[in-house]
Amino acid sequence: MPTTTAVRLRIRARSTLAVAGALMWAISGCQQEPTVLKASPPTWKEPPSYTYTLRSTQGERPLIGTFKVTVGTGRS
Repeated sequence: MPTTTAVRLRIRARSTLAVAGALMWAISGCQQEPTVLKASPPTWKEPPSYTYTLRSTQGERPLIGTFKVTVGTGRS
């Protein structure tokens, strides 16, 4: 079983490698012309009515719990 110090060092090493990789990627990308991406139109459209369950575990006391929300004709 690894110690917490060993786990922290592994996490820190991975984080350092990720930052170094991102910097190397950014530096190597500076030599190329930037590409312009066209924005695609949104593909999701809100349905006329739907139901979902919201579970809140933190925050103000009156808002903690599980709430069932039903939306019809664009209103909740």
